[in-house]
Amino acid sequence: MAKPMLATLPAVMLLLDYWPLQRWPWRHLQGEKGERPSRGFFDTGRSLVAEKLPFLACSLCSVIITIYAQHKGGSVIALSALPFPLRAENALVAYVKYLGKTLWPNDLAVYYPFPAAIPLPQVVGSLFVLLLVSAAAVFAGRRHPFFAVGWCWFLITLLPVIGLMQVGRQSMADRYMYLPATGLFIAAAWGVPELTKGWRHGKALLAVLAGVAVLASAALTWNQLGYWRDGVTLYRHTLRVTADNYLINYNLGVDLAERGEMDEAIWNLREALRIRPDFTEAHNNLGFALAGKGELDEAMLEYQAALRTNPNDAKAHANLGKVFLQKGRPDAAIGEYRAAVLANPADFDARNNLGVALAEKGDLDAAILEYRAALRMLPDNADAHGNLGVALTRKGELAAAILEYQAALRIQPDNADTLNNLRIALARQQRSDPVIR
Repeated sequence: MAKPMLATLPAVMLLLDYWPLQRWPWRHLQGEKGERPSRGFFDTGRSLVAEKLPFLACSLCSVIITIYAQHKGGSVIALSALPFPLRAENALVAYVKYLGKTLWPNDLAVYYPFPAAIPLPQVVGSLFVLLLVSAAAVFAGRRHPFFAVGWCWFLITLLPVIGLMQVGRQSMADRYMYLPATGLFIAAAWGVPELTKGWRHGKALLAVLAGVAVLASAALTWNQLGYWRDGVTLYRHTLRVTADNYLINYNLGVDLAERGEMDEAIWNLREALRIRPDFTEAHNNLGFALAGKGELDEAMLEYQAALRTNPNDAKAHANLGKVFLQKGRPDAAIGEYRAAVLANPADFDARNNLGVALAEKGDLDAAILEYRAALRMLPDNADAHGNLGVALTRKGELAAAILEYQAALRIQPDNADTLNNLRIALARQQRSDPVIR
């Protein structure tokens, strides 16, 4: 009941009124000898629709809240990015793909990218399939209403997520089928026994077919679960069954970089940028992977490319500042870290690293201010306490430095560098004040 796609509930309830509840007086649609429909049909129709109005009001509220939340989150894709004709074409193709993957759930993917263009024969073919199945369902629905109800259930409940209003850049998603598939299974559960009712040994045959279907589903499920072992396995499988999937190339590149497999990570991140050159996060993470290999100049170019697409990207500024610091350019590093802090004042790492750059330049007072600002964000961060201790030691404020080293060791007792710095500070303090023990 929490899913926005259940906004279609009033329409589904009207379908259930038709069958199996049989509350619509369809016999009045055409009276005796071609007479006009009886008013009983229209009166009943108004009554059935009126009783759904409270549900319709709830659905409208859910739709409004969902659209507002998605707009605020920046998930709704503008028509300028994905024109409506392309969305409509994708919707037709997606309906048929959903139908096919329900009948045979193969080549499932965690993310299906939205295509830049769809071949016209594919669109026309999908439209033809939908019209053909719809006509067959309506024709069969005269005697077997479950066919019409099941097919309309599938079409209607999938409508909110078919992509006419695009949220995210996926062309379709397997998770959207949990409710629409019920309509297809309604048609199958009542239709298959009806179609085989006159067959000899029909019940035995249906039992065998049901067993085969269950075993096939179990085998496919077992196989699919194997792809969800970890992110890398899932993303590699998705790339095998989809094309031009920039987001999955990006995700795989990030995961591989975290695992230290930099060469493959760099290839995937570059592939993501080939498909979508303005992908800021891909530029940023490609820079991170290149820096991890020691290719600082190339990393710098990627961070700068990220900032051309998004000048206020705090991570790109901070990463570029780190490269400048590694190349011995503290002034440039300070400028980038300050830009990162300006873009995201709550960025702890940018604050802490700004302190490091200021300390390397020799501006200890400014460095101490940044370390303390960082510790107000994360009071239990051992690195910031240790860095602050070093800066205070260099200023000769040994008592304050000792307190910071002790705070760092309470958080991270096995940090050898902090322990060594504490011993040095204590030794210097004892030399300057021999009364202290």
